[in-house]
Amino acid sequence: MRQERVRHVPVVDGKALIGMISIGDVNAYNAAEDHQNVEYLTQYIYGRA
Repeated sequence: MRQERVRHVPVVDGKALIGMISIGDVNAYNAAEDHQNVEYLTQYIYGRA
């Protein structure tokens, strides 16, 4: 999306529009996933996992 400078992508089921995904949605998902990885690695490093 960034590379092509697309800010919104339609989500369709057949021909029916069922929603939109924005670059903000993708960024929020990636940030949450990164946060989980940081938490896991922090616990691993300090021996809490």
